[in-house]
Amino acid sequence: MPCGRASRRVGGRGFRPIADRDAAGAFFHVVNTRYEKRHPTIVTTNRGLPDWGQIFGDPVVAAAILDRLMHNAVVFNIKVAWM
Repeated sequence: MPCGRASRRVGGRGFRPIADRDAAGAFFHVVNTRYEKRHPTIVTTNRGLPDWGQIFGDPVVAAAILDRLMHNAVVFNIKVAWM
């Protein structure tokens, strides 16, 4: 655990669109709370960052989430050709 803080992993094979604005707001709340407390968060996805506006149904919410996730982030962009 970095700096003795519990890290949180979010992700999987890719995010599906979140039709419910309350769900998108809840995800923002989790990310924002972890950001304010300086807790590490690991996000894995097969979707590109430009797609996040569509995933969350609101480009403003997606931008706010990405703002908090990307501040002081280390990004690994792995591209693999799938069969």
